[in-house]
Amino acid sequence: MHYTIGQLRDTVGLSLETYRHWKRALPSYARRTGRAPCFTIGDLVAASIIRRLTETAGIRVSALKDIVPDIITICDASPWSVMEGGVFAIDLLQRKCRIVRDPSPWKAGELTIFCPLDPLLAELRGALLREQGESDQSQLLFPPLVLTRAAATG
Repeated sequence: MHYTIGQLRDTVGLSLETYRHWKRALPSYARRTGRAPCFTIGDLVAASIIRRLTETAGIRVSALKDIVPDIITICDASPWSVMEGGVFAIDLLQRKCRIVRDPSPWKAGELTIFCPLDPLLAELRGALLREQGESDQSQLLFPPLVLTRAAATG
């Protein structure tokens, strides 16, 4: 399933101004234009990680320019089940990142950020379910009836 720019913004919680800034600062977002759905679920997870890095950790989005393609690639390649219970580890100086189950044995660099994925995935799941709503399956107006063969033919 693919999502539009508006769905990405609503799901991740990005303002229009923030998304426009990301498009200017990050080539990975500048390439995606138009109204057609072009974002995967992995892109939504990656955008949530980037949002956490910028809003919570206070890192300028332009400082992430070199590592954002790797964040997107890893999130696109990792199924939701692999990400659950994982921690996204980002070594900002060596520009390396990956999903780890337990960050303690991972040899952290001088400046490593660990982003637990469970709270982030729970937020995304809630936002996606709210967006989906009840419109995908309408309610039955009448209760279902069991038809016998005689009633069905005649």
